[in-house]
Amino acid sequence: MKNMTKEGKIGFQEALWLLVITTSTKLFFSSPTMAVKLVGTAEWYMTLVSAVVAAVGFIFIYLLLKRYPENNIMEIYNDVFGRFLGFILSFLLAAVLLIEAAVGIREFAEVQKVYVFPKTPITFIIGAFVAVAVILSFLGLEAVARYTKLVAFSLILAFVIIIILAFQHYQLHRLFPIYGYGLGKTIYHGAMRSSAYGEVIIVAIIAKSLHGAKEIKKLGFTSLLISEVLVLVAYLAFLLTFSYFFGRELTAPMYVMSSLINYGVFFQRTESIFLFIWNLTSLISGSVLLYMVLIVYCHMFRIKDKKPLIFPFAIILFSLSMIPRGIMDVISIYRQDLMQYGWIVFYIPPLIALITAIIRKKKGVVKSV
Repeated sequence: MKNMTKEGKIGFQEALWLLVITTSTKLFFSSPTMAVKLVGTAEWYMTLVSAVVAAVGFIFIYLLLKRYPENNIMEIYNDVFGRFLGFILSFLLAAVLLIEAAVGIREFAEVQKVYVFPKTPITFIIGAFVAVAVILSFLGLEAVARYTKLVAFSLILAFVIIIILAFQHYQLHRLFPIYGYGLGKTIYHGAMRSSAYGEVIIVAIIAKSLHGAKEIKKLGFTSLLISEVLVLVAYLAFLLTFSYFFGRELTAPMYVMSSLINYGVFFQRTESIFLFIWNLTSLISGSVLLYMVLIVYCHMFRIKDKKPLIFPFAIILFSLSMIPRGIMDVISIYRQDLMQYGWIVFYIPPLIALITAIIRKKKGVVKSV
């Protein structure tokens, strides 16, 4: 039987676009709306605060991986904290990633139902999504990463086209008052919502599939930078298109923005371009998160073959996606809580592990080739 716990090596570009797409998919749904409710017109630079805090969190992750150059984050937890506590921390990481995948799928399905398929049962949309995630999970990390790299350029190009075409609706005065609901609130919520970039923890999960600490460092910071630029541009476009008191009522503001583009009879209905980005990025993001959960779970229980677990976890993912009662539950409870408190699982355990490893003088052993 093939050992499925040993993932193949993936290149820098494949890993980069895997991280960028998984991280930035949230901007296509309720993320801009949630941000404008919290800080008003300051949401575009609030995300800068989130990215900076996430970068600080990644520094701890990188320093820990540098200290253990041949281990992933689950193995490091076991070595630093012992098998029992390491198991608990790995479980928390897997649980948060699984919940995030479920919330993302339900949000995707709800918005699809509102704007695209109003008569389609929500179970059918979620089921189709989960089926794709199952297929990609069977293909493995290398295949998903290469596919992500293949479509990344098209997705970025389509995103840029939408942003440029929406220029006809931009009004600079909508960015004012520049301080939103106050600079203090902006910094506070920006720091608390650093979990928006928490998917950077993926580099620690797949560390053994990458090419050393130097590449991990470059990969993490580059992915954070590109994701931040995409989110910043999207937030600015959102604020320039809609007044903040109107924009806070939209479920999927980026979709609505693309539907407003109209350059005459022969150039309208550009939301079809947006749907192309929307569907592909959501499918990639959900599949990647599911696969990360499988990697962590298999390490926890020392399972060598992931394939028998794909269908059970797909059922769990589907079931979790059905728990919210509707779109308002998804946005105001589940997505909001993940944004506000996810950093506790993403950044704090690696920091504590790093400090503990330094105090106890623990290091990973580099095996000679």
